[in-house]
Amino acid sequence: MLQFIVIFLAILIIICFLTLIYGMYLKISKNQSKQEDFNNLYSLNLNENEKIIGIEALNESNILFKITDSKNSYAIIFDIKTNTVKSKIKR
Repeated sequence: MLQFIVIFLAILIIICFLTLIYGMYLKISKNQSKQEDFNNLYSLNLNENEKIIGIEALNESNILFKITDSKNSYAIIFDIKTNTVKSKIKR
């Protein structure tokens, strides 16, 4: 009787282990398809000496970038739906 219980528990452990591996496989395979949706490239056409010092989301389609170079600081409002710079605000 004890031998039957040990064999039964061993089979349950193996089934649980295989189910765990299958679940991790499903989770990994679903994440890869979601990552493909975010492969959009946006460009602000900055010069080499310009650096982004801050980013703020204004609304669903506009992002405010705070940019500085060696002399000046300014901000750019970028529209992500049309992929264009809406305005440049200088200090």
